[in-house]
Amino acid sequence: MSSWSDIRIRVLKAAEHLLDQEYGFQDLIRGGALIYAKRSCNDNKISPIACDRFCIERNIECCTVKVMIGGHFKYCVICAYRPPNGDMDLFLTKAAEVLLNCQKYSPNIYLNIDSLNDSIGKLLLFDFFECFQLRNNSMKLTRIFRDINDSVSSTKIDYIVTNVEHEKINTVVV
Repeated sequence: MSSWSDIRIRVLKAAEHLLDQEYGFQDLIRGGALIYAKRSCNDNKISPIACDRFCIERNIECCTVKVMIGGHFKYCVICAYRPPNGDMDLFLTKAAEVLLNCQKYSPNIYLNIDSLNDSIGKLLLFDFFECFQLRNNSMKLTRIFRDINDSVSSTKIDYIVTNVEHEKINTVVV
């Protein structure tokens, strides 16, 4: 799962992955969110959950899928992006609607969120997650870049938050 920055992302479809859900900007050329699933997950049924009605350009971009294992919906996966200049109250309102909608299918939530900067908004976001018993699961740096001068820049932007029991979690941001 990932946020994306260019409508040409479809070109990047890898042979071992399937595009399961996407939300693209309506008015802008760049932006949106998408979820890929590995083809090796074919034993599990993955299907989209409609969430376009919760997306508001420049405020909240998200997409959601439900994962069926053994004939039962076991997990909901959400990919969300909070633009740094967006309305935080609007984001939290719509994010709550997305979470409540997903909980109709399964109480087990995995949410990937991009949070671009350390700010009061980021603190509010993690306080908000606690209201849904979602806790941060990813601690590693997620954006590592080496420039032409061989200087390395690394940041922690992508977070996976979940309410799934810690010992059952096997998530990686790629």
